[in-house]
Amino acid sequence: MKNKVKVLGFIALAAIIGFSMTALSLTGCGDGGGGGSDSNPFIGTWVGSGYILTFTDSTLGDGSSSVPYKRNGNTATFEQDGHVLTATVSGNTMTVTVDGNVYQFTLTKVDPTLIDPSNITSIADLAVWLAFQPKNNTAVYTVKLNVSDLGGASDANGSVGKTLRDNNTKYVSLDLSGSTFTSIGNQAFDRCTSLTSVTIPNSVTSIGIGSGAFFNCFSLTAINVDTANTAYSSQEGVLYNKAKTTLVVYPAVKTGNTFTIPDSVTSIENGAFSSINLTSVTIGNSVTSIGSGAFSYCFSLTAINVDTANTAYSSQDGILYNKAKTTLVVYPARKTDTTFTIPDSVTSIGISAFFNCANLASITIPNSVTSIGNQAFDNCTSLTSITIPNSVTSIGNQAFQSCTSLTNVTIPNGVTSIGDNAFYRCTSLTSVTIPNSVTSIGRTAFFFNSSLTSVTIPNSVTSIGNQAFHGCTGLTDVTFASGSNITDADFGDRAFPERSNGYGGNTLKTAYSTGKAGTYTRGEADGDTWTKQP
Repeated sequence: MKNKVKVLGFIALAAIIGFSMTALSLTGCGDGGGGGSDSNPFIGTWVGSGYILTFTDSTLGDGSSSVPYKRNGNTATFEQDGHVLTATVSGNTMTVTVDGNVYQFTLTKVDPTLIDPSNITSIADLAVWLAFQPKNNTAVYTVKLNVSDLGGASDANGSVGKTLRDNNTKYVSLDLSGSTFTSIGNQAFDRCTSLTSVTIPNSVTSIGIGSGAFFNCFSLTAINVDTANTAYSSQEGVLYNKAKTTLVVYPAVKTGNTFTIPDSVTSIENGAFSSINLTSVTIGNSVTSIGSGAFSYCFSLTAINVDTANTAYSSQDGILYNKAKTTLVVYPARKTDTTFTIPDSVTSIGISAFFNCANLASITIPNSVTSIGNQAFDNCTSLTSITIPNSVTSIGNQAFQSCTSLTNVTIPNGVTSIGDNAFYRCTSLTSVTIPNSVTSIGRTAFFFNSSLTSVTIPNSVTSIGNQAFHGCTGLTDVTFASGSNITDADFGDRAFPERSNGYGGNTLKTAYSTGKAGTYTRGEADGDTWTKQP
């Protein structure tokens, strides 16, 4: 059965006792059937614990597939890999027994045709109603949901977000104005890709934005707020705080490709814009604070323009800087240039500054720059070359993550640490030079750099993070410079590759613990053994 929501509570129970979920395929013990002329108490739709079960007289299923069951009165029996699963109904309670271990959960029998989408009062009823609606390619289902709790993040069974994700072929406009919950948590609607609009009730006083309450909502056109809400407001589908001094969320597919931030706004939240449609944004003179990653997911953005009277920010050629142009804040993801030279005035490259800039093949960083922020060049997939000057002292986490065209990099002498995931999945990287100034290599710093064949670790390095070179399938030679002395505690778990697939192991760590400085070569036969060379 394809949808785990429908094999019922049994998938979760199987996981508890150690069944293989990928192999789970329930089969009837004997012939399916009613087991007599008595009324079958299983027939109908049952909901509870985040699951939906639909029984006919002889099968249970999810609308797309089904399995047979054998019934004897109020008991139904299944079999899986020699394990016996038994379900017993007593009123509205279904007790499931697995090989003598009892797990009990309560299900309620419902009739989907009696659920009114204009007045749904439980998440369970929402799940049932949506499950029985056909896929809608153009029309939008309008649902009014009145609940006291959203049920957690969108990956939590039984939550509103998870219910929408489980029905992501069905476009939904969700009106929560009659609900009474007070907060919308982090990732509450994350990846609810068919949510087209949402109305926030007057009871809400906090929304988790930094971790993306509405992240990856790629059909969202509007976020509306009940006018009686005292903490939040909306204008033309954009979410603000009540006073409209903070722009909280700009919906991913709001109509229009240009946007001017209202003059009342003084701050823009972290990750506020994740728009697919926007090509340009104009920032007025009142904005004094822009959160990290505010424009990271604007994949069509070609220009950010700033009012010249703004005292905190400025723009040049559509690129966003602080006022003094000492920090490059955002380079729009879809500027068409293939090369770019950062101005000499810049001393720091901001968090996610060049995130997803797919057109840039070459970037020149001046000697004035001292720091490269987290995710600064993340997913710059066309970037083939970049020169990091000696003035740079820190390279942030994920700074060059997924720069899949980058072939070589020289880390300057001033850098003391290489951040976590700094060069994660730079699959074309054939050489990297690590200077004597570096003392630590972060967790998964060079994870899955499949083209890297050799690396030299200078004696200045005192710690190597977990899985630092994990998945580097081509890496066969590692040299630890003379004087190297990394303790066992600071030599990360599975830091270097083993086996033909390059997955990390600890044989090099073990060899180094006695051999210390020198060159180690990975065995050609099976790739499992690292041997110190004479």
